[in-house]
Amino acid sequence: MAERPYWIAAGVIAFGLVWFYQASLLPQFAQYAELGPGFTVTLVGGGLMIFGAILAFQIYRGQNFDPQDAEDVANDVPPSRSALALATAGAGLPILTMTTLGFVITATASFVLTARAFQSHRYVFNTVVGAVFSLVCWYGFRLLGVPLGGLLPIAGL
Repeated sequence: MAERPYWIAAGVIAFGLVWFYQASLLPQFAQYAELGPGFTVTLVGGGLMIFGAILAFQIYRGQNFDPQDAEDVANDVPPSRSALALATAGAGLPILTMTTLGFVITATASFVLTARAFQSHRYVFNTVVGAVFSLVCWYGFRLLGVPLGGLLPIAGL
């Protein structure tokens, strides 16, 4: 029993139950759009519970869960803590700077930090690519009527 990790299946099912419960607090159907915000969350919660049950059945049948070798991975190289820190900073930066710097500058900086985490040393190129992507996204959301703030709030634009 100790070698069969039923706790993983129980965790997936519990996670699905949390999603399912939270979805019950949201409207499932909307007045104008046919589906409400809770519909997709309900599907995700139901899917997690189904996959958790399938996983429990596989564990019961004795499925082996040994890690598989990955292609082009050096197992003898330790993980890079600096890359993890840079990727985490890139993901967390919007929490700190979105309201003051705006979407475009924040998204550009997040892109540059994440690209550096993946060992890119082309800072000017990464800044240009990040700025173009963030400008296109900002403008596209603006056309859709989703306000992401001004173009450059720090400059008053």
